[in-house]
Amino acid sequence: MVAALVAVANVAPAVSAAPTQDPTPAEARARQDEIRSEKARLAEELEPLKATQAEMEQALAVLDEQVRAQQARADDARRAADDARQRAEDLLRQQLATEHQIDELQGRLQERAVSAYVNPDGRMDDTERLLSVDDISELDRDKALLDAVSGSTEDITDQLRGRKEELADLVDEQRAAQAEAEEWQATEEAALRELQAAEENQQRIKTVYDEQVRGIDGHIAGLSAEEAEMEKIITDAEARAAAQAEADRRANAALSGGSSSGGSSSSGGGEQAFSGPSQITGTAGPGGCIWPLPGAKVSRGFGGGHPGIDMYAPHGSPIYASVAGEVIFAGWNSGGYGNLVLVDHGSFVTAYAHQSQVAVSVGQQVGQGQLVGYEGSTGYSTGPHLHFEVRVNGSAIDPDGCLGTST
Repeated sequence: MVAALVAVANVAPAVSAAPTQDPTPAEARARQDEIRSEKARLAEELEPLKATQAEMEQALAVLDEQVRAQQARADDARRAADDARQRAEDLLRQQLATEHQIDELQGRLQERAVSAYVNPDGRMDDTERLLSVDDISELDRDKALLDAVSGSTEDITDQLRGRKEELADLVDEQRAAQAEAEEWQATEEAALRELQAAEENQQRIKTVYDEQVRGIDGHIAGLSAEEAEMEKIITDAEARAAAQAEADRRANAALSGGSSSGGSSSSGGGEQAFSGPSQITGTAGPGGCIWPLPGAKVSRGFGGGHPGIDMYAPHGSPIYASVAGEVIFAGWNSGGYGNLVLVDHGSFVTAYAHQSQVAVSVGQQVGQGQLVGYEGSTGYSTGPHLHFEVRVNGSAIDPDGCLGTST
C-alpha cells in the first residue's frame, strides 16, 4: 500500500505555463475550455483521494485510542514491577535481619550451655542480674532472649532454622513475582511500541495523501485564478469591441449628419511619441479655416469619390484645429479613418484622419490652431498623410472653400 501511495505522490499535477503576454479573446476562450476540462479531470482524481483520506483519519483515530489504552496497561505493568521489586527488597532485608537474629540467639545459646556446664545448680535470678548490669535495656533484651530459648536448645535451633527457610522461600517467591511482573512490563511496552510504530506509519501514509490532495487543490485554485483571468480578458475585449462599435457608430453618424458625440482619446498604433507646438496661428481662408498641417503639400484633392483632401508632411508632424470648436470624437475608427478626431464648430464639422497619435479627448474645447494630434498612416492608408474633411449636416464639401493658404 505504501509503495502505491508513493507512486501516487510522485505524479505531480501538470502546471500550465503562465502566458507571457495577454492572449487574444479567441485564445482566451480556447484556454478557458482547456482549464475547465483540466479542472474536471482533477476533480475526478481528487474524489477517491479525499475518500481514502477520510478512511485514514478514522484508522488513525482507532490507533490513537488503542495506543492510549495500551499506554495505560504498560503503566500498570510498570507500577506492578516496581512494587514487586520493592517487596523483594523488603523481604531480603527482613531475611538478613532474621539471619542476624539467628546468629545472636545461637551465641546466647552457647553462652547458656557453657553457664549450665559451669554452674549446673541453677541460674542467676532477676534481682542478681539487675544488679550486675549497667544498662536496663540490655537486661530487657537478655531476658527476652532467655525467655525465647526457655525450651531445649535443639528445639530453638530448629525453630530459627525454619524461620530462615521460610524467609528464603518468600524471597524466592517474591523474586519470581518480580520476574513475572518485569516480563509483563516488557510485553506491554513492546506492544505499545508496536502500536506507536503502526500509528506513525499510518500518519506517514496519510501525510503522502494529504500532500497529494493539497497539491491538486492548489493546482485547481491556480487553474481557477487563470480561468478568471481568461474571463476578464474576454469580458474586457467584448467591452472594448462594444465601445469601439459605439464609437464607430457615433463617428459615422457625425460624418453622415446624424448624432455628433462619442468616441474616446487614444495614442493609437503603439507608435513613437511626437511633439510640436501646442498652439499656432495661421491665415484663415474664406470659410474661417486655417491650414491644419503647416507646410504640407496636397497629394489628392476633393472629388471623384474622395470626400476630403489629402496633405502630406514629415511623418509625425503636428496637426492643429482648423477652427475653434468642441471635440466630439477622438480615437480609433474601424471604418478606415484610423485614429480620427472630429471637431464640431456648430454649423459644420471638421475631420482629421489617419493620425499616428491623438492629442485631445471627447468633450474638450479647442481653439483655432490648437494641437489635436500628429500625422500618421493608421486605418486605410498607403503612407503618412492627413486626410482632412469638412462636413455640413453630414455631407462632405470641398475644404478649399474654408481653408486658407498653406503656411
